[in-house]
Amino acid sequence: MVKRTGASAVGCLVYLVIIAGTVWFATPYANAYLDYYRYTDALKQEAKFAEHHNDNEIQFRLKIFADSLGLPPGASAVQVNRRKDGATIMGTYLQTINVPLVGPRKIRFNPRAEETF
Repeated sequence: MVKRTGASAVGCLVYLVIIAGTVWFATPYANAYLDYYRYTDALKQEAKFAEHHNDNEIQFRLKIFADSLGLPPGASAVQVNRRKDGATIMGTYLQTINVPLVGPRKIRFNPRAEETF
């Protein structure tokens, strides 16, 4: 008969608890950054076709997209700068995320897209 102390099972449980805790704390940050990357991608898409749309149309489309992501109202206030050879779309917004056991944290995002025609 083999005598087991159970130390390996406890060690495995500790690692699982650490991983679960990390995922629990990191999820709000990951969601905020994922929304930022999606919004930045939308800015790039609008900058790519800025030659065919006016500023109001671009701002309206980005406002709808920001609302669909659940971003704060300030996210849809973008600035469209046109040049002879391209366009730059940029904005800034403050995202509040609720971190478990820590409370609300604010992160400033500065999405920007630049495209040449």
